[in-house]
Formats: sequence, C-alpha cells, structure tokens
Amino acid sequence: MYLSKVLTPRSYPEIGRKFGGRDHSTVIHAVRKIEELLATDDRHAQRVQPLAVPTLETERFVLREWTADDAPQDHHVTDDDARRFMSNELPTAATFPASLRRREQGADRGESISWCITDRASGEVLGNIGYFAIGEGITAGAEVGYWLWKSSRGRGTIGEVLPVVLDHGFDTLGLTRIQAETDLDNIASQRI
Repeated sequence: MYLSKVLTPRSYPEIGRKFGGRDHSTVIHAVRKIEELLATDDRHAQRVQPLAVPTLETERFVLREWTADDAPQDHHVTDDDARRFMSNELPTAATFPASLRRREQGADRGESISWCITDRASGEVLGNIGYFAIGEGITAGAEVGYWLWKSSRGRGTIGEVLPVVLDHGFDTLGLTRIQAETDLDNIASQRI
C-alpha cells in the first residue's frame, strides 16, 4: 500500500479498492506505519528505496528503462549458448510481461536495476544489462549481468555500454564493489 501511494497518483480509497476492497482508513494507517518505520530504522528505509532507471548513453547505444513495447519480436531468437548460459533471463513473447514485472519489482525493492540496450540510430532493442543482488553479502556491492539477442552480438555492444553502467554503479548508486561471473564455457563473456 505504501509503495502504491508513493509511486502512483492514486488516492487512498483507490488503493484500498485495489487491495481487496479495504477502507481508506486502513490504507492511511498502513502508509503511516511504514513512514514511522522509515523514520526510525534506516535498514527499512534502504529496503523500500526504489531505484530510478535513468537513461544512459554511449556513442552508438542508448540504455533506458524497459517498457511493454519492448517485447521480443520474431527476429529476436536465442541460440543454444544463450539458452544454456541465460535460460532464466531471456524473455519470450509469452514470458515478457512477467519478466517486465520482475524488473520493476527488483527496482522498487532496491535489489536490482536493468536497462534495455537499444541501438541509438534505429531504436532497435538489442539486449539487457543491469545490476542484481544489490546489497547482498556486501552492503555496497552488486553483480552485473547482461545478455544480447543473437542478431545483436559481435558488434562490441557490451564492451561499449559496460563502462557507462559501471560508472553509474560507482558514482550514482554508491557501490564499492561490482562483480561479474561467467560460465566456464562462456568464452565470449570472459573476453569482456
């Protein structure tokens, strides 16, 4: 309820209706309770601090927030390597709505942030790059991950966008440690 009030223009009665027909006074109480917790416990404040997804740019690419219009098209195919290395991350037309919701929820919880990588000239969606596991293990740490559609590989995309994403992580998000892991057989990612 708190996030609905903070992140949307909805009124207390509207939020109450969306949460099982609850009365507006219940919503007010819930919002005030979270505000009290946020004021007294910094750990709770960090947990519900949503992450904004700013637009980042390089010479050839624009990194922006994912939208419903970015659903995979017929030419966005995956190959055996992609399915082997990133099976849970590559959305299909059928799984895209759930994938988009997971991205939004991760940013709302401050646990992850993802950018849609697009070609600057054409606007074509090329893939994804982002941080996940933010604050897990090391308070100011995260893991960076990425994937590209098969048709988008071999252009030096990740090599060009990764430095901008790392700068954002260190300079804007205040991360002190960023790591990446690759499968032992994923030679292309190991070259990055």
